[in-house]
Amino acid sequence: MTGVRNTIQAAVLVTTAATLTACGSRDYPGVDLDVLPADAVGAISVGAVDFVQSDIFNQNRSLTFLFDEGGEVVGRIEGDEIHATQALASPGRLVTVSAHAVTTMTPTSRIDFGIDESTVQAAVNDPATGVATVWFNGGRESVFVTVAGDGQAATGSVPGLVDAAAQCGDRVVAVARDVGPADTDGRYVARLFEVPVGGDPVERGNWLTGLDFSAASAAAVCTPDGGAMLSLHRSPPAADGSESGLTLVRTDPTAGDRDARPIAMDGHSPATRRGSLTVVEDRLYWLNWDGDVLSVPLDGPADARPEWTIPEAGEGTVASVTGTTVAVLDPAQRPPTLTRYDLVSGARAGERVELAWLAEVAGTGTESGNNTYAVSDLDLLPVPR
Repeated sequence: MTGVRNTIQAAVLVTTAATLTACGSRDYPGVDLDVLPADAVGAISVGAVDFVQSDIFNQNRSLTFLFDEGGEVVGRIEGDEIHATQALASPGRLVTVSAHAVTTMTPTSRIDFGIDESTVQAAVNDPATGVATVWFNGGRESVFVTVAGDGQAATGSVPGLVDAAAQCGDRVVAVARDVGPADTDGRYVARLFEVPVGGDPVERGNWLTGLDFSAASAAAVCTPDGGAMLSLHRSPPAADGSESGLTLVRTDPTAGDRDARPIAMDGHSPATRRGSLTVVEDRLYWLNWDGDVLSVPLDGPADARPEWTIPEAGEGTVASVTGTTVAVLDPAQRPPTLTRYDLVSGARAGERVELAWLAEVAGTGTESGNNTYAVSDLDLLPVPR
């Protein structure tokens, strides 16, 4: 798809979205933003808890609120509802998504690239280059939008449903599993795609896999040299019925070679928080749903090492990793409070930040009356160097 066609598509769909937005939207905290505020330090994405097909024809919203160091909301980015809305932050840039637009915000501009989607499947970025890619569940295919370092967006698709994806510099790497009848052993074809920025997807390999060996987090991560994609996969339950474990899969994005190493979990939950995979030096770190921070070496025996446990971890707690900082938020707390920790040591970083305005949104009913708003994503904004 050429840049001219992209521009036309964006103009038509964003016009449609603007028409829909004008009807029936309630007032939310913060002003609608045209540029990224200089004092914004974090972003909180809010959307409907459950996917309800009829809601996409109503006026439910997907919202990303930006806040400053004092916790005050400094503005919002608002659009029509999309399930599992997320944001991607890099120095001086924020990419958000709603049903009819992938929005790129910088301190001097806002670009809305038009789409027509209902569910985010995966969202990945490379903060060093600013390149970001959002994958959408298109049924039998996965549609993607990539925002390049210069802010220009391009779209394309691959067959199947994306199971794991990572942004390795100026290329995105993704594994997509075919949708359709399985073979006689209950396996499906998985395909490895490499997509250069602005280019077409190239299939680099394929293999057979079962549904019980799927990514624990659709957002994978690359090694520092960009030479491999690292993903965590849920392992099939043991023969005695005990809980499934995790396997570290290292994939060569060019040759298509894969190396799978089962992780010795030592009783820790394999349930992995989305987008928490982070490489620090020679170890892969991640967060599980119990609030444990775990790590394994990139090479050698894959024994999970417990690093520390998030004190506030509990049902409903939202946690994310930006660089080597863990951000933790309990939207049900009054007032909702953000706490930051060092990923490696667990030491608290800075003061707690109260977000009193969030109580006006999280936990309240949606415009359709069929759903409830909840925090779906939390991001700290890296400081431009």
